[in-house]
Amino acid sequence: MSDDYAAVITTVILAVLAVGSVQTYTLVRRLRDAMVEWVAEAVDARSRVVVALRAAQPPSPDDLAKVDALTRPDAAVRRLTPAYVASFVWLAVCGVLVYVQIRVLKWAGTHHPEKDPDLAELAFYVCTVAVGVLVIEGVIRGVAGLVGRMRLMRTEITNTRPSDEELAEFNNSLDRYRNERSGEPPADPTQRL
Repeated sequence: MSDDYAAVITTVILAVLAVGSVQTYTLVRRLRDAMVEWVAEAVDARSRVVVALRAAQPPSPDDLAKVDALTRPDAAVRRLTPAYVASFVWLAVCGVLVYVQIRVLKWAGTHHPEKDPDLAELAFYVCTVAVGVLVIEGVIRGVAGLVGRMRLMRTEITNTRPSDEELAEFNNSLDRYRNERSGEPPADPTQRL
């Protein structure tokens, strides 16, 4: 460990700590908001079930499903596990970074400190893992967002699947639009949707 290395590693640690602190706060807030929303939906659904039963009408299956999910802990665990895990990971990373930073500051604060290769190595590996977590989390969030968007699109496509007649009219409309726009002859029928 040298003074220059201590300065560099301190900069990296503080940068990752700043990001990690924001991430931890954001994830914990998101977790809290998801819990509150989940419970509020279930409580509202329970109220609608009670109102329906008092009116001698069958309750909505969606409302029953929400009430059922509230009474089963496994549903909460499945829904909230990603946020719990991410919060815990960032909390652990920040904790280790703080520990290493305190050791580096203690080393730097000693009068004529001896070279401490073990501390330098520890600081290097901790910073490498912390930056790796930072990068991996960004990739995971990006992929998860993309997968979620693709699932939503798949559901929309499945729910709006046209009949054969509608599909033929759709293709004819598309051909007319293309012809009007480009002035070209109709497209090859094998290239239709």
